[in-house]
Amino acid sequence: MRKGIILILGLLLVAAACSKKKETALYSPNSNQYKFFEIVSKKVPILNPNQSNVLIRTTKFKITTRDVMPGIYREFGIYGENPQNLSEKQLTAFLHHLASQKANQKLFAIAAQNNHISFPQDSIEAELQEMYTIFGGKKAFVKDLASQGLTVDAYTSNLKTKVLYRKYLNQVLFKNISVSEAEIKDYYNSGKSATIRQISLSFKGKSEAEKKKIYQKMEMILKKARSGEDFAKLAGTYSDDQTTKNEGGLVQDFPRSRMPEPIEKAVFRLPAGRISDIIETGSDYLILKVIQRQKETKPYQEVKKEIKKYLEYREKVAAYSAGLDSLKKTFHYQKVY
Repeated sequence: MRKGIILILGLLLVAAACSKKKETALYSPNSNQYKFFEIVSKKVPILNPNQSNVLIRTTKFKITTRDVMPGIYREFGIYGENPQNLSEKQLTAFLHHLASQKANQKLFAIAAQNNHISFPQDSIEAELQEMYTIFGGKKAFVKDLASQGLTVDAYTSNLKTKVLYRKYLNQVLFKNISVSEAEIKDYYNSGKSATIRQISLSFKGKSEAEKKKIYQKMEMILKKARSGEDFAKLAGTYSDDQTTKNEGGLVQDFPRSRMPEPIEKAVFRLPAGRISDIIETGSDYLILKVIQRQKETKPYQEVKKEIKKYLEYREKVAAYSAGLDSLKKTFHYQKVY
């Protein structure tokens, strides 16, 4: 009886193993791509060409190293750049960029399908025919894709994702974005640049507990500044920004169009001489003191179109960020690496 049970279990395990589809290697061991990733994986082990490692996971899809390797090879390997010269930091940064880009596009493509936005099959065929013509025939195009570790099916899948992504942005996310004449005039009248002093404390790579302590330190600095202590001296003592620290946190004639939105809002709402509340950017806490603002010298009608374009762009960035955050929560976005 016991032997029979063991035999049945053995057969079940064999059947389960056989039912699993073996994943084919992305690149053949003799290919330039394989050799490239064999070298760079010594610096970034997750790029081992024999493995498919998860970078980002959601409830709908995963982004793996197989998804980003063709892009990495196009960027660094296709023109014969020596992989030995690539740094770990350089490779890792580009890997994260590609993985995030692909994940974001997939999230918005799913949102497009949920909103009944489609991509007609004849559009895919037309795109393929155009690529065949550019490469001098289907065989040459397929060969080029294969050299990148791609198939025609993978190419069309990526194409569909990108088109749905763009359609969702234009037809849903950005559909109602508009800028009024009053907003353009207000922007024009409030100035085009500013001279400020800043104190910056970085929390990049810190835990939540460490971040809290850094915030409390910034509260202490803010209290000192608002009680009348010299802002420039406080910047020289406490600021983490090495480019402005020795100048008392001074940033002269800072163009408004280059300011992150939280900084811009503070700088162009505060009266000159006033000190801002604590501002959180992507990886820093800031406090600012407005020294002076510079007015736009060109006539309103001359810069109106440019201002409108910038304000629309800013609205699109805000809508994109909010939409992406919502989708990440909905589909439990998790950065694995």
